[in-house]
Amino acid sequence: MKLFDTHIHTSESSRCSDISAKELVRLYKEANYDAIFITDHLYTRHSRKFYGYDGTQPWSYVIDKLLVGYHTALDEGKKLGLEVYLGVELHLDDHNNDYLIYGIDEDFLYEHENLQKLTLPEVSKITHDNGLLLIQAHPFRPNITRDYLDFIDGIEVFNGHPSHEEHNEKAFALAIENNFIMTAGSDCHHLERKGIDAIGTSGMLFYDDIKSTKEFVDAVKKLRYKLIFDPRIR
Repeated sequence: MKLFDTHIHTSESSRCSDISAKELVRLYKEANYDAIFITDHLYTRHSRKFYGYDGTQPWSYVIDKLLVGYHTALDEGKKLGLEVYLGVELHLDDHNNDYLIYGIDEDFLYEHENLQKLTLPEVSKITHDNGLLLIQAHPFRPNITRDYLDFIDGIEVFNGHPSHEEHNEKAFALAIENNFIMTAGSDCHHLERKGIDAIGTSGMLFYDDIKSTKEFVDAVKKLRYKLIFDPRIR
């Protein structure tokens, strides 16, 4: 069996995180995780404020910045024996929801310029054409809607960020009602929040020995996993 955390942000590539990629890898190794997904943020305001992107630079400028945290974590993971995989948390310009995409590689990000400027139906078609997994993150946070359920594969039913009122029980009920794939992740940005260690508050335990993002997507679609979560997080 293999334990994954599917939702992690590095300070190198997500301005809301204060943990470096190297530290994250060390802490997740110490927490007995086998693998992690780096899911740094891709959205217009973030690219403008954190990366200094003003639209005149090539798209590769944004992706180069986005991948710094992943590359740093990947290198450290090879040293410490923790598998590191690439994901992304996408925020579209036309509404306030966040979407986790799994199964991507670097080429996908470079080839799909301004992905955040598309509509969700357009993103959904691209992800499904490429055999990817499209998951709505933390669907019951304030200002998040559930208006686009026809275009997603599943829901993050447990988000382990201690600083937010996630209403994970509502997310779980929504997934059951719609027969959605369920995922769980820590949404780790910090070492500690509200007296709770924010490292490894959640994850997915797989029955198979996952060795690639494609195998991860296949195992999720076949429901070959169980969810792991900290009961203190609501």
